[in-house]
Amino acid sequence: IKAGLSYELFEDCDILKESLEKRPIMEALVHERAYALVLATKTRSGGWAANDYKIVMAAVQNRSKINRTALEFASAGLKADTNIVMAAVQSDGMALECACTALQARMDIVKAAVQSDGGALQFASSELQGHMEIVKIAVESDGTALEFASTGLKDCMDIVKIAVQSDGMALKFASANLKADMDIVMAAVENDGTALQFASESLRCKPEVVLKAANTSDSVLQCDDDRIAVPRE
Repeated sequence: IKAGLSYELFEDCDILKESLEKRPIMEALVHERAYALVLATKTRSGGWAANDYKIVMAAVQNRSKINRTALEFASAGLKADTNIVMAAVQSDGMALECACTALQARMDIVKAAVQSDGGALQFASSELQGHMEIVKIAVESDGTALEFASTGLKDCMDIVKIAVQSDGMALKFASANLKADMDIVMAAVENDGTALQFASESLRCKPEVVLKAANTSDSVLQCDDDRIAVPRE
């Protein structure tokens, strides 16, 4: 593992996996690769690791691509442990997916998760998906997290404007009302001209909107959509 052995090669070697049944080895290696916890749970007697606070904490704090998977393989009890889950989402916001339902509805946990990765909003409770502060943080981090906001907040001018300024393509998830709002659409196409496709039909026909979109995406002027009024010299 210290040499960078891939997860796949390690998983195929029974001798290497069995070494993870030994606590000292496991404690040392989980700091190097979070996947050590995943592998340990697949050994004959490695199930103990999933319930070991120290081992799991080290695994979820490891900023690797499978940090989220490490929390997935923790015991149910540790998925409900505030400190473990907080550490996990601070390292990888998407680890919220693996937290227990109660912690997915806890304000401080979800706030930390969306600060780390706005897309984690999809795993928050429905109540927090409708919470102004949580959604604002999420769309500041990732505009397209607007997809997971409540219906009410998709129609909130302040939230949607932040989202489209972060990522113009977030316009796709705005309410029909705001897709027809000039300020919102102009902010979206200024960020990404291709967001024009999600504007209302009436705004797609406005030359000033099309020109603004063309400034950030040349493809807008090559568009053959007859609903878009392409300015001609």
